[in-house]
Amino acid sequence: MPTIRRGAVLLTLVVTAGTGLLIACGGEEAATAPAPAAPAGVASVTVSPVTADIPVGSTVQLTATPMDAAGNVLPGLAVTWASTAPGVATVSEGGLVTGASPCLATITARIGGRSGSASITVSSAAGSVAASRVGTHSCG
Repeated sequence: MPTIRRGAVLLTLVVTAGTGLLIACGGEEAATAPAPAAPAGVASVTVSPVTADIPVGSTVQLTATPMDAAGNVLPGLAVTWASTAPGVATVSEGGLVTGASPCLATITARIGGRSGSASITVSSAAGSVAASRVGTHSCG
């Protein structure tokens, strides 16, 4: 808390996000105000939509919603996006996913030490015909 001493008058300035400005002045002792509550920690991150099917070359916009332990949304927090398979689906800094090749990818959003994810299925480009075999399939 910055304190400015000018002669026999003591000025104390407190600036907190969203609560305004407190200016206290008085004798030789500093005025104190209660400390602002620390922002609640991120307890969970929900990614929406949780699943998406897109053709190669198409996109889907994901959103990440951080919440505290009471289920309250915590707006304005930075999100870090990542793909488990960038050769299948890439993700931008803003959560825009682009299908690159047919297969499955998991897109993860990390906020404040917590993460949430979405499962993305990328199919062959719209209008193309793909042959398939019955049995186990491994993308790659």
